[in-house]
Amino acid sequence: MTPRRLRGAAFGERVRAFVLAVPPAVPERDRRRFVTRNIAFVGAAIAHALLAVGYALLDEPFLAGWSLAVVPFFVALVAVNRRGRHVLAAAVGALEAVLHLGACAWILGPGSGASYLLLALAPVPSIGLAHDDRRLAFFWALLPMVAFYTVPALPPAPWAPPPPAAVRALWWLNTLTAFAGTATIAAYAARVGDEVESALDHERRRTRELLEVVVPPRIAARILDGERRIADAIPEVAVFFADLSGFTAWSSGRSALEVVQLLERVFDRLDLLAERHAVEKIKTIGDAYMAVRIGEGAGDDHVDRLAAFALDAQDAVRALGDACGGMLRVRAGLHVGAAVAGVIGRTRYAYDLWGDTVNVAARMESTGEVDRVQVSADVARRIGRGFVVTRRGVVDVKGKGPLETFWLGRC
Repeated sequence: MTPRRLRGAAFGERVRAFVLAVPPAVPERDRRRFVTRNIAFVGAAIAHALLAVGYALLDEPFLAGWSLAVVPFFVALVAVNRRGRHVLAAAVGALEAVLHLGACAWILGPGSGASYLLLALAPVPSIGLAHDDRRLAFFWALLPMVAFYTVPALPPAPWAPPPPAAVRALWWLNTLTAFAGTATIAAYAARVGDEVESALDHERRRTRELLEVVVPPRIAARILDGERRIADAIPEVAVFFADLSGFTAWSSGRSALEVVQLLERVFDRLDLLAERHAVEKIKTIGDAYMAVRIGEGAGDDHVDRLAAFALDAQDAVRALGDACGGMLRVRAGLHVGAAVAGVIGRTRYAYDLWGDTVNVAARMESTGEVDRVQVSADVARRIGRGFVVTRRGVVDVKGKGPLETFWLGRC
């Protein structure tokens, strides 16, 4: 590339950066409007330069001189906008455009169609101003409308009107320009609207995904639908509790990263199993894990599904424990009955279950044995084929007294 072309390319990059590069101080939500204002100012400078040529050809020295004089004025507005004075830049630019087009319509006469450009100018300020300046945008949008209705009421300009042929040419030029400007603004608004809708859809999906990490999907859907308070009386729900045995001894002397990585591996595996068996993870507390399966009515297999999940969880933790030297095992418990469920928390949602059923399920886990799943008599009565329950005997359960319990296994 020749030195002249290199200098031309460098100059072009500087111009492009001057117009399109967004300063860091501009908020993210106003970056598009910042660039739009600069493009509008540059476009206005080019348009006025062309108008100056046209008016000179029409022997309109006043309009030609005015049009040429404001070319550097609009370039200067880019610099004003870059300094953060966006309201001043947009307001002064809109005022000059209204005065200029109003003067053209007055001097050239109504047959020139110049007043139609005022109508095309009306929505421009609302596009150029920032989010916090909508009242100003409404005010500046009124100016072209006021000028549109005021100019025809003024007395004729003292200048001699252009020849009829020139007036007809101006009418076509101005009306087509007004149409093109309006169509461009409409296309821009439609594009921005599509982008906003796309961004909103993306944020809605992201919000749903994040919410479904915190609460079950069915609860997330109710929250997103606007339900303010979620409190459900559940006639029957199977509740599972599990606690990692040997974890405290294993984690002693380990780094924080190793401890977190192991818990992540264990709970990731349990989460996958919960998804496979269509049970709902409720929460983890330390190295404990809680999951439920809500009964859908008579004949539902919610107990069987949670029982299959419990046995698979036991196998999964055993396999991970063997990889850790055989120290890690799980102690689990199941119970079924009625419970109350709901969402609590104002700054951070938490979905949880309460009631005697939850307490008994927790006791089934805490009074159980490592590598075994202890279930209540209610679970044993409801369990289906494919499982075997072995009577353990009567266990003294805190808060409930003696309860008959069973060990859960596969056939």
